Amino acid sequence: MDRRTFCFGTGAFLIGLENLVLGDPLGKFNIEKPPTNKHLTNSISRDGEILTIYFLTNSWMLFKNDRKDLWNFFKIHKDKNFIVEGYADNRGSYEDNIKLGYERATSIEHYLKGFEAKGKIDITSYGESKPLGEGNDFKTLQKNRRVLIIANENPIHRAFNLLKADYYLVDASSSMIENGKWDTVTKYKYPNSSHVYIFNSLGLREVKDKISSYLPEGGTPLWKSTYELLDIAENGKSITLLSDGQDNESNGVNPDMILTRAKEKKINLNTLAVKTGQDTENLLANISNQTGGKSYSIR
Repeated sequence: MDRRTFCFGTGAFLIGLENLVLGDPLGKFNIEKPPTNKHLTNSISRDGEILTIYFLTNSWMLFKNDRKDLWNFFKIHKDKNFIVEGYADNRGSYEDNIKLGYERATSIEHYLKGFEAKGKIDITSYGESKPLGEGNDFKTLQKNRRVLIIANENPIHRAFNLLKADYYLVDASSSMIENGKWDTVTKYKYPNSSHVYIFNSLGLREVKDKISSYLPEGGTPLWKSTYELLDIAENGKSITLLSDGQDNESNGVNPDMILTRAKEKKINLNTLAVKTGQDTENLLANISNQTGGKSYSIR
């Protein structure tokens, strides 16, 4: 059976979600408690800034206890921004698990909006790519079916913290000036041992002083610049690439060439897609998946 067809009635649940949330944050519908042997107890981090909600197999349904936990977390952080990260266990295809992670993150986002959250809500999906444990035993699968709701952290800084690397390749095209993206990447504290490069129509350049001394301009030679950095980087190292748009200046260099070069040099290529559009987001995620890297997207 295709895992996408087995959803515990989730689709029907979501149809009525609007009425369930608005004006009644804990819901008037009597949604049953989850089976105790299949659903882990939700948890909150020691500093109170991260709530983890667990899910049943191939489901993004929130039960009554989940909504209560989310509501209590929201009351504490109601004026803050939120990052919502969706995850899945390793059963099914990589692509399906990315989609399932987004379904789970979107269900949380819908409730936060229903609670009338004042801050910004950014959602992403890791799918199966950041498991809390390896293997297919019952308890490991339970732990990996989850969503993290993070209060008051910048999503780009969050992604960089999760995708630490030896080299950073940062889009410096003109669109990066919008919505504070460039200001965010200039304020990030890159590891002292790392090498930071930027790219735009002026080419690939290593940042020798402060990244804030550069200004975004020009187009996005995404694939060309990535290929050039792969040539420069040492074998066996890692690269984290951030871009906010689709390639428009690579003159014949394509993602397949990047995959080949990264595999030749045994380089793990992490990717961070910031509102790039679905096609580029998918291409970047595929590159990460096939090179042993991790992907993160901000929609």
